[in-house]
Amino acid sequence: MKAKSRSACGYDEIPYFVLKCPALIAILKELFQLIFDTGIIPSIWRKSIICPILKDPMSDPRVPLHYRGVILLSCFTCTTGVKQGDSASPTLYSIFANDQVKEINDLDLGFNIDGRKLSMLLYADDIVCIAKSEEDLQRILVKVRDWCRRWRVLINTEKSKCIHFRKGRSARTDFQFKVGGNVLELVDSYKYLGVTFRSNHDFTMNAELLAKSAGQALGKIIEKCEK
Repeated sequence: MKAKSRSACGYDEIPYFVLKCPALIAILKELFQLIFDTGIIPSIWRKSIICPILKDPMSDPRVPLHYRGVILLSCFTCTTGVKQGDSASPTLYSIFANDQVKEINDLDLGFNIDGRKLSMLLYADDIVCIAKSEEDLQRILVKVRDWCRRWRVLINTEKSKCIHFRKGRSARTDFQFKVGGNVLELVDSYKYLGVTFRSNHDFTMNAELLAKSAGQALGKIIEKCEK
């Protein structure tokens, strides 16, 4: 019930200020209890309005994969899983992916850090695989693919990239990293969790992009203050 009263309505077109009415809340509690007891969900709760939002203002707006589908729902619309942004989502996904981490760790690959091997980083459903050699990384990718096939999880090979971190003018690897029959693109820079990493360990580009974004944000704040 923390949603703003003027937030966009869901598919049922019921305004949020109506759903916040004390009398209606009491009725909704009874309705939810009935749903839990019978397992029957109103059919309209299975529908939603999808509003595509560009993930990065700098990306090509003509590419569908550059958008995040934000769903406008009724306050209570959720038939399976959890709503987007639900606080329980990261915990549930961590439980779901726990055996994947174990399988990767069992390969005993990656870098030694305080007596432990680091071969994978996870943030929600974003995965980073780390290895000392091309062959080791390919073994990890095979294991990731096997796990995804087992649990019917799709890997977006268009967004998945490989980057070879190296010193100075060392030559970039020509190894073809594959997920199934798809060859992953080898790039010299990649943006992960808002940070742009470059293969030569140079963070100048990252600093410039962050400074530009901060400047744009500051400009919008100043514009609103002047109004």
